Amino acid sequence: EKLERKPMPNEWSSLFDEDEEDVELSPEGSILTELRDAYVYNLDWTVSTLIAQLGDGTIDLQPQYQRRDAWTVQRKSKLIESLILGLPVPHIVLAERPETKGTFLILDGKQRLTTLAQFAGLIPASQYNGFALRDLPLLQNLNGATYIDLIESSKHPEHKHAFLNQPLRTAILRGWKSSELLHIIFHRLNSQVVPLSPQELRQALIVGPFMGFLNDYSASSQTMQWLLKLDGPDFRMRDSEILLRLLGLTTYLDRYRGDLRRFLDEIAQWLSDNWAEKSAETEENLSSIENAIETWGMVLGREHVGRKFTDGKYEPRLNRAVLDSQVFSARDATVAERMAADPNSARHIFEELMMSDESYRKAIESTTKSIGAVEYRVSRLHQRLAVL
Repeated sequence: EKLERKPMPNEWSSLFDEDEEDVELSPEGSILTELRDAYVYNLDWTVSTLIAQLGDGTIDLQPQYQRRDAWTVQRKSKLIESLILGLPVPHIVLAERPETKGTFLILDGKQRLTTLAQFAGLIPASQYNGFALRDLPLLQNLNGATYIDLIESSKHPEHKHAFLNQPLRTAILRGWKSSELLHIIFHRLNSQVVPLSPQELRQALIVGPFMGFLNDYSASSQTMQWLLKLDGPDFRMRDSEILLRLLGLTTYLDRYRGDLRRFLDEIAQWLSDNWAEKSAETEENLSSIENAIETWGMVLGREHVGRKFTDGKYEPRLNRAVLDSQVFSARDATVAERMAADPNSARHIFEELMMSDESYRKAIESTTKSIGAVEYRVSRLHQRLAVL
């Protein structure tokens, strides 16, 4: 299946140079107070109850994001088999929305809940909606069975009751007041498994139309797919996150104050709040970003875009700081035209900066906490290319 050809989670470290803002947080003292005021309680909701909650939208799966499905049908089927057999399944972690009591966003367990919703036929837009069980190693007599077969057929009454009545431990966070606390919990939950991008949580927290638009735009972007070496949308949302980062740092750099995650949250919320007047401009900006990436693909070769040049060769991993710098420069239409007219000189300028300009190299290697380094690395390459 197409999704199975994508990099597995433990391969991402070989594909990306990560910014520490993606995996580390520096909470303010007020977070400790908020943490004391918040509380968690545990429920043993049955599968039947969870399916009902999913069906009425109490638990928000954000259906517009279901193209970003990380699990294959085989893995989904094994989850259903585990629930029927009563085998241990990791618990679900939800946060109750303070503005709407009794409704929840998902902090951990989205793939498990998505699988339940798909099996029950609750996500018509999903390619896996109503999937049939496949390759079950233990309950082989259920291979080919759908949710309807399991629930309505008289063939498997013992499996029906075992499945619907199986409890699934669910932890619910109440009393939280800021997204900062959710980010901390989100990362702690995932720190021992896969260090996830904040983009997945950002999509749940940002209210308004921009995030849905960004998700759809990045999912269909051929430019992002070749840049990230994917054959479809990235199930970890890194294509969407990188486009948001590039949009923020190359369009709204004057607003940047040294906290990348908060900056991107604020830009995303601001665009959502002003979407009626900003939608056309934002689409043009994203198209300009893609054109800039394509320009560098023509100059360097696609496999070298966003890569550091060290010791006379390009590194294999995508470096987001390099990509920031390159996209900022090539978004200038005049610079892009000059690069296209003389790609060899443009390539030489970038390579010479990486090899000989210590300030540029240090700016590339500095974290995004340094406002000066971020501003220098995006402006320096642009300055050099402007005199082509």
